[in-house]
Amino acid sequence: MSAWWIMVAAGIALAAWASRSLPPGTSMKPQPPRERVTRGPYRYLKHPMYLGNWLTITGYFGVAGGFWHALAAGMLMELLMREWAGREEE
Repeated sequence: MSAWWIMVAAGIALAAWASRSLPPGTSMKPQPPRERVTRGPYRYLKHPMYLGNWLTITGYFGVAGGFWHALAAGMLMELLMREWAGREEE
């Protein structure tokens, strides 16, 4: 198993763990502020689901196209996630 596949598996596992750690009824729709989640991976990271998605997509592009594809995908995901996280903070 290549390191890319390990990266994909770790990303999926982290995103799933983060998703299961959210309170019931949480959705992606804008909602009034709630109490900050402090269990699961949210205890250690502010946006663990973003990191899990970044690992998954970057690893997948590494599997499919090699280092340069993974680098390009990782950089693009970083830019997109900064934008998304910035919108959440508003």
